[in-house]
Amino acid sequence: MGPHVLLGTGREAFEPLDSEGSVPLIKGIQGGFHVWTSFLAYGFDSDVLRMELTTRWDALDESVLEMAGNVAVRPGTDAEGVAVLVSLGWPASIFNPACSNGRRLGIDLTVRDTSAGVSASDSRYWIVDVAEEDRSSDCAN
Repeated sequence: MGPHVLLGTGREAFEPLDSEGSVPLIKGIQGGFHVWTSFLAYGFDSDVLRMELTTRWDALDESVLEMAGNVAVRPGTDAEGVAVLVSLGWPASIFNPACSNGRRLGIDLTVRDTSAGVSASDSRYWIVDVAEEDRSSDCAN
């Protein structure tokens, strides 16, 4: 199998999360909200990878938020003991977070090693769980 990437959640450790899994909305220290994303990259050989991450509500184009950056990765192993590169704890922003409880969040991830010309992508749909005290009472639905 060639280069591939596995999107998951977790701030301090990679946590696999299949589509339709539940992910908590996190209140950030600066007042914003996000969900934690992490990934495992297979078949890459670099200590910095280019990450492009997009979030959106189901298929609503007006809710798309795009994030990109160079991220440091470190060597690790997956649950089966296979060598991977690991990136932990990227705070992925989402549109209108206070109205997101129970909604289906689409997350698309592409990882690139630009110097080697290698890339891989993964996508998930997660159900967002918002703490009662962080929910808005003036949501459209």
